[in-house]
Amino acid sequence: MTDYQKIVLNMLLDHFENSSAVCADAASQAPKRRVLLTKREQEKLSSGFEDPDKKNHFLAQLSVLKDKGCIDFSWVRHEEGNLVDRIWLVTKPESLRESYRLIGRLPLETQRCRLIKQIQVALRELGGDAVGTDEQSLSIFRFLEEQVGHIRTHRKIPRYFTGDEETDQAILDMLIFMEQNDREQMERLVSSRLYGDSKYWEKNIKSHVLSILRQIEKERFGEAAADDELLRQRGIVRWPEIMEFCGAAVVELEDESVVDYSRLCWGAYINSETIRRIRRVRLGDIRRILSIENKANYIWYISERQKADELVLYHGGFYSPTKGDWFRSVATAAGLETESGRNPDGEGNEGRQSGSPEITWCHWSDIDLGGFRIFTQLRKSIVPYLQPYRMDVVTLESNRDACRLLPNKNYRRALEKLLDDPDYQVFHEAIRWMLCEGLCLEQEQLVLQPDFVY
Repeated sequence: MTDYQKIVLNMLLDHFENSSAVCADAASQAPKRRVLLTKREQEKLSSGFEDPDKKNHFLAQLSVLKDKGCIDFSWVRHEEGNLVDRIWLVTKPESLRESYRLIGRLPLETQRCRLIKQIQVALRELGGDAVGTDEQSLSIFRFLEEQVGHIRTHRKIPRYFTGDEETDQAILDMLIFMEQNDREQMERLVSSRLYGDSKYWEKNIKSHVLSILRQIEKERFGEAAADDELLRQRGIVRWPEIMEFCGAAVVELEDESVVDYSRLCWGAYINSETIRRIRRVRLGDIRRILSIENKANYIWYISERQKADELVLYHGGFYSPTKGDWFRSVATAAGLETESGRNPDGEGNEGRQSGSPEITWCHWSDIDLGGFRIFTQLRKSIVPYLQPYRMDVVTLESNRDACRLLPNKNYRRALEKLLDDPDYQVFHEAIRWMLCEGLCLEQEQLVLQPDFVY
């Protein structure tokens, strides 16, 4: 038979914990208004009561709860003993304790205190200063700090957590792992390592962690990347990554084997395991490197426009640690990795041939918020002298008919913030045009234009 005692008490306690009294004060304080089941909830409970046995069972369990002092109820006029009118929770402290005990549920106040302690332990493990000074390293630390303040102020479990001790700890364990991870990790292997179950992450934790990562991105940039990108930035992938590129690159591996990709004129691939074993990259007669955000444009360019002295890289969205290692190997070979144009150890660049011409690195992205961020991430972290390709006012103005409207007010505000950020100065003129005209441009639209100047 249906356990109506548990169902009714859970419904009522949900209403109680969401009441203004509980949010503003201690859980033991009785709300000024009755905590009632809604009409819809009662109709749902009473469905199937054409069966007398079900109806009698329901009424009997209500009577048990009333006798225990957990609830009270009233009858429909002239239907005493037959039809229930209203059901409400008894909110005296001793009655509430009995209600929670009866269904094995922890009071909200207990859940809040426990979650605060769990988050504080996670913050100590992350270590504040130890997580680094860049924004991505600090982002999860700051988010968790904010959640502690939110719990104390609003006296609620934040929507990113559940109130269940095991699930919340699993969420925090993954966030800690992400902050401390610096290499590519497959989802199911991480799940097995952290939880002893290869599918636990996907079934129970993934949606919660992604909601946290999305919120962090939205607060920082006004929009969030795709879910796969959010995870990939932190080294969590479903399968090992494949990097696509095209051009005269030669890769030397730690085992002294050499792979010459120069003859693969329609595109080449290198996987993450190979990238881990790169000793150095040689670029031959390459004069320009061009990284392209979107795959359609990458395929179009290497098929229709690539020159013999160009190395073209498919960038994709925000790069992962492994793809960053690949880009860094290429930048080192080009002498472009650091401000001085020399390797971090101070030695000259052995990857380039003696007397080879100067190499430039350009990047082509959408002329929008995401494209600006992708460009800036690559320039700040790997290629200081990175130059934008077709990401300017001239391109916007000459392709106005292919532009789309800016999505919303939050997006506009995020663009406006970039005008105060010196890291985005190269795009300030384009951003002002976009804000004035209310338009942005996806790079796929450019290759559809018959008069596109490449």
